[in-house]
Amino acid sequence: GLIRTDPVKLRPKFLYWYLCSPSGLRQACLRAEGLAQKTITLGALRSFRILVTDLPRQDEIIDELDALQEAAAQLRRRADTARYIIRSITSAAFEGER
Repeated sequence: GLIRTDPVKLRPKFLYWYLCSPSGLRQACLRAEGLAQKTITLGALRSFRILVTDLPRQDEIIDELDALQEAAAQLRRRADTARYIIRSITSAAFEGER
């Protein structure tokens, strides 16, 4: 289903971040139905309780979480690069340069 928010009350990205939060995930787990493939029905989505703050504060929260997400992605890339360098140095040290 497509979830539309009332733009006067709730930013879509704020809803996204809420649904990714421990509180949002907990509500999703409690309302998921089915055995092999769990599903959240539209009716169950309507029953979610979301603490909504004013739009300027939502914008602040969105900006902070987006920045943290980008910083985490940069750290993952740097860690990947560091692992690659370590493998290269280890390989050269123990196997000799080819």
